[in-house]
Amino acid sequence: MARSPNVPIIPGLFLALSPLALAQQTLSPPQPVLPQTVAAEIQLLEDHLLRLGAWPLQTEPQQIAATSLGGPFQLWKEQAPSLINLRRTMVERHMDGYPLTDEVVRVNWLSDGTVLVHGAVSRARTWSGSNQIGGTYAGALAKQIFTAEWPVEIHASRLEILPLADGARLCHRVDLTSSASTSIAYRVWVDAEHGHLWQVKNRSIHSTGQASVFMPNPVETLDNPNLTDQNDSGTAIPAAAYFPVTLEDLDGSGYMTGTWATTAPTPNRSFRANLDFTHNRQGRIFEETLSYYHVTTMQHYLQGLGLTARQSVQPINVVDLLFGFPYANASYNPNTGVISFGTRGVDFAEDADVVIHEYGHAIHDDVQGGIGNGENGAMSEGYGDWVAAVHSNDALVGEWVGTTLGGGSGFPAVRRVDGMKHYPEDIVGLVHDDGEIWSSTLWEIGLMIGPDAVTQLVIEAMSTMTSGTSMSRAGELLVIAESLLTSGSNLPYVAGPLARTGLINLPPGTPMLEASRRGLRAGDVLTFRLSSATHAGSNFQTVLSQIASPSVSGPPFNTTFDIGTEMFGWSLSIQALSGQLDANGKSVFQLTIPPGLTWKDHYFAQAMILDGSQQAIALSPPIAFRAERH
Repeated sequence: MARSPNVPIIPGLFLALSPLALAQQTLSPPQPVLPQTVAAEIQLLEDHLLRLGAWPLQTEPQQIAATSLGGPFQLWKEQAPSLINLRRTMVERHMDGYPLTDEVVRVNWLSDGTVLVHGAVSRARTWSGSNQIGGTYAGALAKQIFTAEWPVEIHASRLEILPLADGARLCHRVDLTSSASTSIAYRVWVDAEHGHLWQVKNRSIHSTGQASVFMPNPVETLDNPNLTDQNDSGTAIPAAAYFPVTLEDLDGSGYMTGTWATTAPTPNRSFRANLDFTHNRQGRIFEETLSYYHVTTMQHYLQGLGLTARQSVQPINVVDLLFGFPYANASYNPNTGVISFGTRGVDFAEDADVVIHEYGHAIHDDVQGGIGNGENGAMSEGYGDWVAAVHSNDALVGEWVGTTLGGGSGFPAVRRVDGMKHYPEDIVGLVHDDGEIWSSTLWEIGLMIGPDAVTQLVIEAMSTMTSGTSMSRAGELLVIAESLLTSGSNLPYVAGPLARTGLINLPPGTPMLEASRRGLRAGDVLTFRLSSATHAGSNFQTVLSQIASPSVSGPPFNTTFDIGTEMFGWSLSIQALSGQLDANGKSVFQLTIPPGLTWKDHYFAQAMILDGSQQAIALSPPIAFRAERH
């Protein structure tokens, strides 16, 4: 057996490689010189809002960035306009003719007459070093993170200035890929003068989910967590889990290549001259069909909403191998744009949740102009989970793949988007865990305003962000996008979820209604927490509804809710929903969920603070729930 490649074990979106996946191989990590941190040199800049009259559309964006932030910039990317953007550009900071690492600033002309300028730049004003080793030798040094036996190619290379804790250095930035696996994406910074490896970054973005002409997967469709893979058996899944679909936009070549997706990276991909790819799950053709269909369907949905900022043709590899072996994961490669799916256990391209999760990374990469690390990387995982949940209209993500991964109790979903994590105390530094903060926020907003409106909002807000955007800043940009899309009419339905997860602060004195869960199941105890420090000792009344729309209560409360009043009388009859705030302006009360809830029905709640004559003097932002099976 040939010696195993000396590369790092790449963690998956949902789990690291299992012992089973490593049974036939031993992977040892590379030994590059440990990178110095650049965190000490990076400072986030405040946003600059400039009047459009001073900066007309034809103004060079690099001039605006230089005037606003100082230092020369060069145009890096001109992106398509969108619903809230008259023009979208990204510029890159340069010093003495060299670009600085990841110092990209966004300049957007917004539809309300402002220019938004923001990004992350370092305090570096000087640099050292010279190009003594040359690009060819720098590439050879970068490739040494792999052993000589392992095939690796240089995807791209350039000279740039890397800010470091002890001063900025001129480096060769080398992007590496491998012909042996489309999931490999590394970026290496090599000192241009001495050949020192300053940094090694794994850029591959990994995750898990589900896919095929399952809609989205057989576990959800049949509500059966006991289904098993049975080594890709065509008879393991009942016929009721399959849905006939039309593959649109094919180019007629006989392969699954079309306007929005192609399986061209798949080795020995399927060919049908008559374009009839009908097959059960036993075989590659089913996974190609599922991934092509769901990516194309999602893109049609985005186009129908007027969202034109997107990846054009999405390359897909449904049988990727990691170091020559099947692996239990899926990934998006930002170097090549390829989505890759592993085949250990349940094939990952058999779960549409997985396919759309990965496509969410591709959309994020394209619309934002690159995916960052830390909170921005966690947001990418959250985007992926959220868009998969929107696509399947289900809060559980990856039930079919979850039967292989295990590791949890109850229904075998990999993750769900209706969790209760709070920013920043629940940030743990793991992108998949931290991403649940972002996905749950977007999910609740969607429960309020519907899938179409929230998708427009999220993609348009994404178009104003950069790879350095944090969750809290992203929350503020969601509010800006909402104000441009609806002139603020949806603000209560956007601000409430953002405030409940800690991503924005509401004006002082705003009552806050919180709950112990978002997913409702009969018999569960739902605990409410109401707080309003400026109304200590006041009475309150909580109202329930199945409508998220402004409505007038009439007497005695004389207020305009952000939810309906069709359950008003029932709400008043439930003693637990009313009470008095204590001396700290707080109250905790509970409600047992009654039977008879219909799966996926939405419910909303809003609290009123009352004066002595029962007049409403303040309202909490509404809160959203949904009936769930599991």
